[in-house]
Amino acid sequence: MKKKKRAESSQVGTGVFKLKKGMSYGRIRPDNERFCDVIILLKEVNGAQDGDKVQYVLLPVVKRRKTACFGKITKVISLTDTYFAERKRLLGRFHLSERFSEPVASEAEKTVQLPENKKRSDCRKAFCITIDPVDARDFDDAISLKKVGKDFLLGVYIADVSHFVEQGSRLDQEAGRRGLSVYFPWGVVPMLPEFLSEERCSLKEGVERKAVACFMRLSPEGEVLQYDIERVTIVNKKRLTYEGAQRILEGKEKAAFPGLNMLLKRMGALARVLKQRRLAEGGLDFNLPETRVLLDDKGLPDKLLQPKRIWTQSIIEEFMLMANKVVAQHLESRRSHSLYRIHDVPGLELSEKVRKLIRLRPAGISPLPAHADCRDLLQAVRNSGVEKTVHKMVLQSLPKARYSTNNRGHFGLGFDSYTHFTSPIRRYPDLLVHRLLFAEGTRSLSDKRALVELERAADHCSTAEERSLKAERDAVALCVCYILAGYVGQVFQGTVTGVAPFGIFIELKDMGADGLLHRSRIRPGDYEFEPDTLSYYSRSEKKSIRLGDMLTVRLDRVNLTLRHIDLAQV
Repeated sequence: MKKKKRAESSQVGTGVFKLKKGMSYGRIRPDNERFCDVIILLKEVNGAQDGDKVQYVLLPVVKRRKTACFGKITKVISLTDTYFAERKRLLGRFHLSERFSEPVASEAEKTVQLPENKKRSDCRKAFCITIDPVDARDFDDAISLKKVGKDFLLGVYIADVSHFVEQGSRLDQEAGRRGLSVYFPWGVVPMLPEFLSEERCSLKEGVERKAVACFMRLSPEGEVLQYDIERVTIVNKKRLTYEGAQRILEGKEKAAFPGLNMLLKRMGALARVLKQRRLAEGGLDFNLPETRVLLDDKGLPDKLLQPKRIWTQSIIEEFMLMANKVVAQHLESRRSHSLYRIHDVPGLELSEKVRKLIRLRPAGISPLPAHADCRDLLQAVRNSGVEKTVHKMVLQSLPKARYSTNNRGHFGLGFDSYTHFTSPIRRYPDLLVHRLLFAEGTRSLSDKRALVELERAADHCSTAEERSLKAERDAVALCVCYILAGYVGQVFQGTVTGVAPFGIFIELKDMGADGLLHRSRIRPGDYEFEPDTLSYYSRSEKKSIRLGDMLTVRLDRVNLTLRHIDLAQV
């Protein structure tokens, strides 16, 4: 463990001020994590409160204080300045870089000159479309679908990033180092330079593009009868948003050209069959809406939304899942080294948590048999007041999905084989899978060197994914705190979403954000945590507070730097 440096006396820095009640001094935790905490005597606080972001200067070293850093606060940093400072600090904390080096950027621009030396089918007349979020900037995938007798012929077209990113190049090394693109409410830290991710590789409407296609002939019951994977050239006929496609499906908006309405209806019918088949084979069906942050024209968080999932999102999801599954099965059948997306079967911890939730039966859950599993539980709470809470608890109890050369199946999806193939613009594992698909002279399972290289890449990509998820959650938490800082002192109705020894987590109604009601602030003061029932119980009131209960709380304090939202009971 590295020893932290004692800062020089001339240092001016920023950090978070911490002040405990009854103490004669506070501490600043410097933003520069290489430096030790700075002690601030009360006379040097300059009006700062516990949790404030502050600017400080170190005081001259005195002989008897050689081992400590003492300083004084020169400025309390404003909420807006704190927000932008935290955005910058977030990038450093997670080792993310928005810019690419000049050699990498230059190499990306030169890819336009790469000759076509690969066999490629002409699919420019195929009636393919893209359906993506309204604010999407990179378009990985396009879809075509037509009937062949009673069967469906589904085409999933994925941007051919491997054509532009040559293995071992500087561009490839940088993409591999990043691992994947990271998406924030205010922008994206891309895996590839924008020249590629948003232009040359992106399947933009009306533009000829290189792609890798997975054609699947499916029975009316959703069974794959045959498939073909090949390099193609396509032209995206129409760029749709999820919301726009949904309005066309519901008859609320007229289709832009003939055949589009029928295509969407056909896509909806096939996706419904595929989803029913997947769930029947053991797949889990979570319903956890993501918090979306809207920014104002100054780039500041303005509103929080939790839009309901719409059917067109599920349509694209089911088609991508099917393509990933077929590609994984194809790679496995060649008996050469491959990269899989695996999700292990959960251990006893999940079973115990599920049994506890079934036994507790939070408000809104119908009775379940003792032998029920997590699939039964997820279904039982559907459309209840505790649906989000229970789904979140089960999801957090599952093992993390990861990349591996050892195919162990995907528990959450109910698939025996699965990989990531459909997003090579934003995920490096997908790019690796594209290369494996078209590798000349595929390496046999006995090639140990190739296996070690692929295993190393799988581990790195799993680590990069975990880092990016943490960064994305932290960015949303920062925005949520900024918005809620404007509501301090206001009273809210909230739903209990979590119970822990130190307090109760409550989701504020109409805000889509959770805050903490510390156990010391639960009224009356004799509420005690009951671990067996995941609740707090008051003997004087003879009442319990448990998952799904509604409470009235006051938003007491918000700390952007620590991402804390503190509540008080009313």
